[in-house]
Amino acid sequence: MRLFGRRVELCRDRALDFLESFRGRRIPQLPFYDLPSPYNPYDNEGWTLLVNTPRRITLAENLELVSVMKSGENCISGLELTRRASLDFNSDYGNEDAHWLELHSHQKKILRRWREYYIIFPKAIWKHSSAEYDHEIAALCWDDYERRWLLSSFPLENSNYDSRFRILCPFK
Repeated sequence: MRLFGRRVELCRDRALDFLESFRGRRIPQLPFYDLPSPYNPYDNEGWTLLVNTPRRITLAENLELVSVMKSGENCISGLELTRRASLDFNSDYGNEDAHWLELHSHQKKILRRWREYYIIFPKAIWKHSSAEYDHEIAALCWDDYERRWLLSSFPLENSNYDSRFRILCPFK
């Protein structure tokens, strides 16, 4: 799994609490890190978003996490995963949906029990101009160290996806 850089900022509430602790004293400069991310083709040369759909998620609470695996299957290809997600489950969530869920204000709305899974966004497919990379599919992954969901990606071709990889579907 490859994790890519992303913009990291202090949470507004934590920053205000931090500043409040300095009442009457000189306030230090707060750190700000701007790291490149392959999910923004303007930040990283060579990455192109090939497949995407406009944002459809409005409430994280209206979603369920489902497996695309059929009984008896141990793993499937990334291409089969995206095909089943679109045709069998109508899960056409793209890059904008992945970014929306990764925002700090929406992270708390993602159910705690989903942390053991990788949330795949079947309509967020990226390609790097370098021949060494396959197509990549966007995913949210829980990072125990950072205690938050991180936007990542997995190779679409030449990879097998097991039951830990799930997709989002609207509640029926």
